[in-house]
Amino acid sequence: MKVSLFLLPPFLVAAQERPLGTGARLFDPRYSGNGCPQGSANLTISDTGEWVTVNYSKFRTYIGPSYSPLQKVRNCQVQLRIIAPISQDRPSPQGVQGVQFAIAGSEYEGYYSQLDEGITAIHHSTYYSNDLDTYTVSTIARFDGGEMWKAPGRSYNDSREIPRSSQAYTYCTRPGANMSVFNANERIAMNSSNPEGFGISFAGEAEELIYTRRIKLS
Repeated sequence: MKVSLFLLPPFLVAAQERPLGTGARLFDPRYSGNGCPQGSANLTISDTGEWVTVNYSKFRTYIGPSYSPLQKVRNCQVQLRIIAPISQDRPSPQGVQGVQFAIAGSEYEGYYSQLDEGITAIHHSTYYSNDLDTYTVSTIARFDGGEMWKAPGRSYNDSREIPRSSQAYTYCTRPGANMSVFNANERIAMNSSNPEGFGISFAGEAEELIYTRRIKLS
């Protein structure tokens, strides 16, 4: 999932800084990818730092006889920096070990204008961290085409909760590290077993048709 996403320079979003329950802070959101051209993604962090919400206005996938195969897959990479708290026992500008967080769940919200029988849309979200312990978590949402998805289509809202007993926590282990980068990679891929079928995520250029991803941290 990491391949090709860094080929495009990440676009800086208006800076925000939010606390995490551990005393660490999230800030400096950036994004890049063919599913989120410049100016088409808006990132917000909840006041508690529990939810990261990404609204995409150009994350659109298409499949069918009249569409290029290149249009059936889109992705976007979101980056957030994490600053560790300063230790009260050993104050240090380099920060301390012990910054912990886990992915507690994902929410997918958007609109499909058409998903014919034999068309499948798979939303694959992968979360990992460059500078923390080896940490990768994935969630998947699948939508199968059929009668209920005929034009003019319908909206969807799907949640993927990760039970607390299954949540994997990651923490800073690099001596002297005070900043880490958290990555959320969003990929939508359409597949077809129907050569005449169509899958259309959005019709037209309506900016109000937004694909929304919410990431829950704990």
